[in-house]
Amino acid sequence: YILRTAPVLMIFALVVLHCWLTMSYDSLLPDFAADALNGGELEYNALIVCVGAGAMLASLGVAAIHRDAVRGRLFLISMVGSGLTPLLMSLAGHVIPAGAAAVSIGASQAVFMALSATLLQSVVPDGIRGRVMSIYFMLAAGVMSLQNLGGGILADQVGTPILFAIPGAAYAAIAWRSNTTPVAANPR
Repeated sequence: YILRTAPVLMIFALVVLHCWLTMSYDSLLPDFAADALNGGELEYNALIVCVGAGAMLASLGVAAIHRDAVRGRLFLISMVGSGLTPLLMSLAGHVIPAGAAAVSIGASQAVFMALSATLLQSVVPDGIRGRVMSIYFMLAAGVMSLQNLGGGILADQVGTPILFAIPGAAYAAIAWRSNTTPVAANPR
């Protein structure tokens, strides 16, 4: 079903690329706080709190949206934002702009993941929805975990700002290129 249903396959592809290129930032934050911000535990904790605050506020905002057209536009904005916000983080040399970037990272990624799951659940037939969503969550978490490992290894070689910037810019370009809401019609 996933492979033969183009809108569903597109959402899966965008989610896999999103988790691979943008969501593996958490393994980079300790090194980023120490190296790029010349900080330690306090700066790292501040970044984590900022990510969580952005995610929580954005999730509450998304929960209040009920119009599909608004969700579609917000989905595209969150896709592009999920790539641009790590790029902003890479440019931050102080905890305040890094905190602002972290809030934006949490917000854009929470919105993207919430809306991608919502879009999938709204178009997948009832009889297979659980199986499709289990593959969705398995791929998202699996790709992110593997990239966390890879990112941690690469951070020692190239530095964390580069690992925020290049994958973030790549995903922003992919998202911008897609330039359409993956689920325009209900293929049920």
